[in-house]
Amino acid sequence: MTNSSDCSVYKKRNFSKLNYSDKEIDTIFNNIIEDGNPNNYQKAKFGDDESAIFQYLGTKLKYPYEAKDAGISGKVYLQLIIKVDGSVGMISIVRGANPFLDYESWELISNMPKWYPAKKDGYPIESFWNLPINFVLK
Repeated sequence: MTNSSDCSVYKKRNFSKLNYSDKEIDTIFNNIIEDGNPNNYQKAKFGDDESAIFQYLGTKLKYPYEAKDAGISGKVYLQLIIKVDGSVGMISIVRGANPFLDYESWELISNMPKWYPAKKDGYPIESFWNLPINFVLK
């Protein structure tokens, strides 16, 4: 479908794949440091340094034209599971901002390259991450 006024192609989106949840998934992982020794646990990380995730978001995030045209901005709060192999597993939108912003956030994270998985006692384990994605009109 095209818009005759600007000849742009509309992107079809499948909003049904979004997972909204008001339950935090950290309770699934409350046994990560069960022995009370935080030295045996290493958090999952994206890229080689702490700025890598911000660089990824900054270069890959696209502002949905529907939200931009309507003057909508906001912050989408996501929780995601990083699997043992470093891939992104379940993504939950804990607090959405707008369906178009929510969808773009979900799409961006679901297409991320692999992470370095969390480790416990030197072995990779599943873990979760909280990730806010901010959409600001300039």
